[in-house]
Amino acid sequence: MASPEAIRDAVFGAASENSELLNTLAKTSEAPSIYSAHLVHFDKLETSLTEQQNVLDSLKTQTELRFKSHKKLRNSVTKKWFYRATKMLPKFEAKAMTEEREYFTALGAQSKAEERCKTLESEVKKAEAEKEKLLKVVKKHGDAHAKIDLLYEKLFKGPTPGFGDEDEREHKYYTSDESNESVKEGIRRARRAKSGLGVVKTYLGRAKSNMKYALTSVEERLFFFDESTYWTERGDAALALALDKMGKTDEDLLPLPSDLVGKHQVVSSSLLAARIPMGRSHSRESMIQAIIKSLEQISEVEEQLGILIAHTKEVEKVGLAKIKETARQLEDSRQELQQVRQGIFERVAGFGEAAPAYMECCDRADRFCNVPEVGHEHVQPEEEAAPPVPQPESAPPEYGEQPVTVAIPSRYELADALRAENKTAGPGDHAYITHDIERPGRTV
Repeated sequence: MASPEAIRDAVFGAASENSELLNTLAKTSEAPSIYSAHLVHFDKLETSLTEQQNVLDSLKTQTELRFKSHKKLRNSVTKKWFYRATKMLPKFEAKAMTEEREYFTALGAQSKAEERCKTLESEVKKAEAEKEKLLKVVKKHGDAHAKIDLLYEKLFKGPTPGFGDEDEREHKYYTSDESNESVKEGIRRARRAKSGLGVVKTYLGRAKSNMKYALTSVEERLFFFDESTYWTERGDAALALALDKMGKTDEDLLPLPSDLVGKHQVVSSSLLAARIPMGRSHSRESMIQAIIKSLEQISEVEEQLGILIAHTKEVEKVGLAKIKETARQLEDSRQELQQVRQGIFERVAGFGEAAPAYMECCDRADRFCNVPEVGHEHVQPEEEAAPPVPQPESAPPEYGEQPVTVAIPSRYELADALRAENKTAGPGDHAYITHDIERPGRTV
């Protein structure tokens, strides 16, 4: 712990730097607000320029059309001859004069629009240059804030014997900071949980669609259930991904209120119950029932999952309201601490009132409220089973040759198993066998 004398010596040694930074802040204190106002002005100019350019393009089109119409009438020998022959030449000349006036009116409007565009382009260029100039001043102001914050932390962080009021304000500031960070972390956790549950919901949707395809397939067939196996396995793979993601999401979702604990347990248990394990034999009817049960479990999970997602949204909403209070408290405590530390310099270095109060020019409450959105989570595709291999078409036999029948084994070896079993099974006793399927890159 530094002694009061050591702290005073350090403060006195940094007095010149502190004074210079305070003066810089005072001179540039209005830069942030001027820059913000200038950005609004600059955006309006750019919008006006864009609109005026659209108007000019429209006027150019109209002028071109007027010119073509006027030129066509003026240079038409046939029309002029016709009007002369019918003794209506004055009417022709009047019409030509009208179209000429309309053309020059459009040309005048186009000229004015061009002048307006040039004026706006000039103003935009000037505003762009002014924006860059102001931005440099704003950066200088921000750098001065950062340097004086660093200087005060270096000199005063921790116990400061002889300046008890500084220790008190510092403790209040760090307590407020911890409270604000705690609310931020709660918002981040709620957002991560909401995102994770959204991924689980996506996987459930895939599983539901795949299981429906599997059910339709097995209901429509009495033999050869390769296609049903394909969709069942895809659905089970999606459920596995949902179950895995649910486990990872629990890190941010838990603990839950007592009224939601049961719903969370239903989600986890129903996800597990919805899976249809491979490697077991089923009759056709029992397989239909297994898929129907899986779909019922998925629907139950979807219902409870919606409740959990709504909970995470409510937690996020409450956190965003709460952080406005904690951020305000944090900023107030920061300003109070800065004023106390500035006062220590004035008492120790003895240079009197240094620069005008500067903390109010850059209120940081909005910055302390900022909680970045969580990154977009990648939704993995379920491990896709290869579709059943169709029977290849063979070339017709040559004249006099007997056609050769080639046995093509089922992609999942299910059809072969069913054929062998059907030789001994009676009507209605056909079996449906599910088992692990060998795929490239997968070890059975």
